[in-house]
Amino acid sequence: MQQWWTMMSALVPVFGVIFAGVLARKLNWLTEEADRTLVHLTVRLLFPCFIIMQMNKSEWPTGVTGIGWPPVMGFGLTALGFLVCWAFVRPFGKSIGLPTPAHQRTFILCAGMFNYGYIPIPLMQQLYPGKGPELPTLFLHNVGVDVAMWTLGMLILAGKLGKRWWVGIFNPVMIAILISVAVRFSGA
Repeated sequence: MQQWWTMMSALVPVFGVIFAGVLARKLNWLTEEADRTLVHLTVRLLFPCFIIMQMNKSEWPTGVTGIGWPPVMGFGLTALGFLVCWAFVRPFGKSIGLPTPAHQRTFILCAGMFNYGYIPIPLMQQLYPGKGPELPTLFLHNVGVDVAMWTLGMLILAGKLGKRWWVGIFNPVMIAILISVAVRFSGA
């Protein structure tokens, strides 16, 4: 029961911020242009800065497997999620309201992915306070999830990788993680 309260204390602020944003939008305190600006500021600057700060102040998993295994697991679990959804939607897609292949591919992508950032991060901070290796491990895991999203996910949606498919992988969050890894291993 104690862990339930701990989880709720981590999640209530996340959903509180979401609710405050919805309310601010409904009251027209934030416009569509502000939405775009805030998303860019958050995803391109604030979140990467948060990641670099957390990764540089925390302990890290040790050894090659401690660094390499989380991205492999992130990729593998995301691929497994896509596979399970595909196995479900093929025989049951039309009967559950997914009549076309486009609907089914969208379902596979959306249901096969999981929230790997905005919910797990506050949960990790509540459940594992301190400077342990949990957040760096989560961020390293997210490297694999991002790679799966921008490769397998795009193959699912479009049936092929675009000419510049790799651009999605090298987003500001991924770059922040890679910078943190480089700083850690360079000893800087």
